[in-house]
Amino acid sequence: MSGDDFRVTPEQARRELAEALNAIEDKINVPKRVGRATDRARRRFAALADEKPAAAVAGIVGVAGLVGVGVGVWAVVRSVASR
Repeated sequence: MSGDDFRVTPEQARRELAEALNAIEDKINVPKRVGRATDRARRRFAALADEKPAAAVAGIVGVAGLVGVGVGVWAVVRSVASR
């Protein structure tokens, strides 16, 4: 190989830099990652609801129960902390 084989054109360097910056942004942009995860979860839940409606209802009830427990714990902690 000669030294010419390792030369990079400015356009190629810009493209590689843009790809690297986009990859870094995708890793550190938390709101973007949360949005993508939310979209995936919605699609999965919609597919589950289409295939097994009873399981979807059970999932909703389970999540509502967890939210209720969380609110209860929060209320107890707040009550104890305010004394």
